[in-house]
Amino acid sequence: MPTPKKVFKNNLGKNNPVFAQILGICSTLAVTNALKNTIVMAVGLIFVLSFSNMIISILRKKIPARIRMMVEVLVIASLVIIVDIVLKAYLP
Repeated sequence: MPTPKKVFKNNLGKNNPVFAQILGICSTLAVTNALKNTIVMAVGLIFVLSFSNMIISILRKKIPARIRMMVEVLVIASLVIIVDIVLKAYLP
């Protein structure tokens, strides 16, 4: 019989498909091979985090509670796409 600690540990990583899938698409896990790439990635991440928090804070009272999570994902995805386009344009 598995111990509670073992069950908790297994369900956190190996046996958690959602966790594994999210980690698979997470851009912050990208491997960089130069300091310049790391700095660019960090600046992009800070931009997306800062502006997404600001936009969600502004829209918070106007968004119905039942769709708030979808709007948050939409805002973050839009900002990530903007950063991606800017990086492709200026730092190919």
